[in-house]
Parts: sequence; C-alpha cells; structure tokens
Amino acid sequence: MKTPQECAEVGELLGRLLRASGRVRRGMGSARQDVNSSITGGPRIEIKGVPKTWYIPALLTVEVKRQQALLEIRDRLLKNGLTYNDKLNPSLREEERLAELDKLKNGLVTDVTHLLTDTSFPEIKDAIGRNLKVWALKLEQFGDNLTFEVQPGKTFGDEFAGRIRVIACLDKMPNMIWLSAGILYPGDWESIQRELSARPNDEIVLIWGNNGDLEVATNEIILRANEALEGIPEETRQHMQDGIHTDFERILPGPDRMYPDTDSPPVRILDERRIRIQKCVSERPWEREERYKKLGIHKSVSWKLSIHPRAELFDKLVKIGFKPTLSAELIVNWLTHLRRETKTRLGENMSDDVILDVVATAIKKGLPKEAIKNELNSLASDKKYIWQHPELANDKDTSFIVDDVFARAEEINFNLVSAKKSWIKGRIMRSLYGRIDGKKVSEIVDSKITE
Repeated sequence: MKTPQECAEVGELLGRLLRASGRVRRGMGSARQDVNSSITGGPRIEIKGVPKTWYIPALLTVEVKRQQALLEIRDRLLKNGLTYNDKLNPSLREEERLAELDKLKNGLVTDVTHLLTDTSFPEIKDAIGRNLKVWALKLEQFGDNLTFEVQPGKTFGDEFAGRIRVIACLDKMPNMIWLSAGILYPGDWESIQRELSARPNDEIVLIWGNNGDLEVATNEIILRANEALEGIPEETRQHMQDGIHTDFERILPGPDRMYPDTDSPPVRILDERRIRIQKCVSERPWEREERYKKLGIHKSVSWKLSIHPRAELFDKLVKIGFKPTLSAELIVNWLTHLRRETKTRLGENMSDDVILDVVATAIKKGLPKEAIKNELNSLASDKKYIWQHPELANDKDTSFIVDDVFARAEEINFNLVSAKKSWIKGRIMRSLYGRIDGKKVSEIVDSKITE
C-alpha cells in the first residue's frame, strides 16, 4: 500500500470479508484498525485503534506530512551544529541513560518559580498559587523549531507536550510553554534567560507541577530533543476525535518486547482443522456481487447484500421461486426498515425458516409482495403473532370494490384524468391490500378510464 487511499480501501476490504463470514460483530466500534505508516528516511509509526475506515485517508495524509516535517526539523537542527547523543540511545540500560540525563540537566534545568510570582499567565499563576513549582529547561541551539508546524494547527512543541502529558502525567493542557511562542511578557523571559545563561539561538521551555512529575518531564523533553536529531522517533500514536490529528500514546516496542502470549498455551494447527475451515469459508463479497449482478440486482443493493448476515437467506428465497430482486429487497430493505421501526432485534418469530414459510405460502396462493410485507410487519411488531395469509381476492370481491370506488370518484371533481386514475388506484389497493397485485389494479382502471 503506497497511498492513504489504498490503505483505506484495504481496510474496507478486510472489513467486508469479515462481515461476509457472518461470524463477527457489527456496528460502530466493533472493529478497530491499527494503521502503520512510514516514509523514506523514517521508521514505522503506528496509529492505534482507528474506529472508522473513512478516517484513514485523512489521518495518514496528515501523518505523512508530520513525518516529513520532523525530517525537515532534523536537518535544521543538524545545520545548527547539534549532534545525536549516543548515551541516551533507547537500547542502553535505563540506569545508564538516567546517569547521562542527570549530567546534562546540570546547567540546563533550573527552578524559576521565584521569577514568575507576578506573571499574568493563568496556568503558571494557578500552579504557583497551589504551591507547585515552575521549572525552566534550556534547549541549546534549538532556535525557533518548537514553533514549526507539524500538523494542521499543531507545532513541534506540541510533540513534546504530548509526550510529557502521557509519561510525566502532566495532563492538564497546556502543560508547557516555550520562548519562541512569545506567550509571556519579554521581561519575564529575560530574567529566565539570564538565570540559564541562554544564548540568542537557545530555546527555553517552562513546565509546572510537583517535583516528581517535573523530574520525569525534564528527562522526557531532553530525550525527545535528542530523538529530533535522528528525525522520526518510533512510537504508537492515538487518533484524535476529529479524525485528522494524532498525538503521542507510547514508545513503540522493539523486537525485545515481542514475546508469545504467556497466558495461553500454544495450539498446534493440524491439517484436518485447516481443511475443515476451508470447506466452510463463506463466498467472498466480490464473488457474491458478481453473481447478484447476473440476476439483475442493482449494484447498490448487491453491495449491501454481499456482506449481510442473512445473505444465505437470499439463495433460499430464490430457490423457492421468489424473484431475485424482491428477495434482495426483502433482506436489505424490508427487514432493515422493520428493525428500525420496532427499535428491537428481530426475534425467533422472524427466523429464516419463518420468513421462508411466509414467502412460500404467498407464492402458492398467488399473493402480491404487499401480503408478505404485511405479515412480516405484524411478526416484527408482535412476537406472539401467528401469521396467516389472506386469500387472493376473487373476481366477485374485486368487482365489488372497484364499482364502489368508481362510484365515489364520480362525486369528486378532478382537474386531470391522471389525478382521477391515481386516486382510484390508491383506494382500490388500500381496500384489497395484500390480496391483489398492483399491475392488475392498473389494468382494470386503465380499461375503464381513457385519457
């Protein structure tokens, strides 16, 4: 898969295959995709649990641009003379990395709470009022790269903020601000710059919280800044509710984290089991669609029918002589409408066998489709209902109703002949609903009224 759209199409295809099996749950949230992406010069990035297939193109389009932006930021930082610190490599032991972080923080991190007691920035003002601390961290030669946009409306600084939100538990946003964003008054920054002996091209980050969380947060900011010199860190990202943006969720586990599930014993897959499964594999959706097309079913209907949990009922209905188009309409439209109207799951009184009996009896009696719809409606509305088709209207009953409706029509002044015909047909069908075919009514009315 080389494009976001191709990825979405594959996701849609996999979903349709699963639905066609009739063995999976359906509806929003019943299936979630972990979407992986990578671009030239970068590692694999995972977007976790995407709930809607149509989210994928937009999410991946934005994610690719994010990764491209991170590579551009890497090149800018390298031009500033920065180099990757191998002593912070994730492959090293945690003790070694922490020792290096402690060395680096000396001169880069300081408590600036006393310098911001008069600040007007609400989050910092509130934190100081609750006896929390404000720490400043200097990122040497970082320039204004934290303001570089990596997602629509999201900057490189937001990458750091997402990281410390999860790992340092500073989850009340915003959880950090930085010098190049220009949020505080210049006078506030000047005193902090002097405190850290910052040079013009140095970036300064402010974070606030308790000492324990701030220790973790400063470690993560330094680690993330170091990772920026390699470009794109391997991580799992969470999709946001807008279906466009992503945010940090966790570091992507490496090969050392890939291990068998220790809670379940290994199960040997025997050839007999594989052969047995192959024999009961459902027909593929696209194969069903091709077959339905040959039976004259519209593409929009066959698309739904091919993955419908009652797709097998279609073949049974056709086998007993019900028209393919009506069989498809019954499953895709009639049953769906009844389920929505009654707002309940169709029970045992609407099983495939019951529906087959209703249809078979209607065919035997020569009843129109309205008779079937009427019985299905009654079955769906009342679980205790015992279905029983009416008899087909005989010539005597039909003649009586037709004469009565025509007599009433003579008392009405119609502007158009077509309006008169429509009114008469409607009244006859209403009186003989489910007992006469609509085509026969049209023939009777047309024979009695000429334009």
